Amino acid sequence: MAGQGRKASKSQIPVLRADGKIRGRELGDPGFLLGKDRDGADKQWNPRVLLMWDNLRRSPQAQRMGTDLDWDYAELMMVALNIFFETHRWEMLSEVRQWMAKIGYSPADRNALKFDAPAPDDLAVGQPGSSSGNGMDMEEYWAQADAVMGGA
Repeated sequence: MAGQGRKASKSQIPVLRADGKIRGRELGDPGFLLGKDRDGADKQWNPRVLLMWDNLRRSPQAQRMGTDLDWDYAELMMVALNIFFETHRWEMLSEVRQWMAKIGYSPADRNALKFDAPAPDDLAVGQPGSSSGNGMDMEEYWAQADAVMGGA
């Protein structure tokens, strides 16, 4: 039947666009959410987790997170991601990936959630001049991965 497909209703689905606003709250107290290390000191957020939280708060997807419960959900995702970076337990990534899908982290996730796909510039997040969203060569990638994972 004509007019029943996704393209027919495209004008009713708003395109998510970055508006420059920072939404949500600061990431919670790591001492409370992550606990203590073996020496009894409060654990700290992994720098990559802090970057991902900041990117989420600036992203177009943050416009869809309208309640404190949405941000609680995202914060728990960051706790699981921090546990992965701390322990390197790969099974944590499957949990995190499921949570990311519900927020719309990848283009496929956004498509499944029926968020209209914006032009690539509309998904830019991070500070102007940062490498967030820009391509990088493999040397830069591995240097960042080593820094995050605690490698040499």
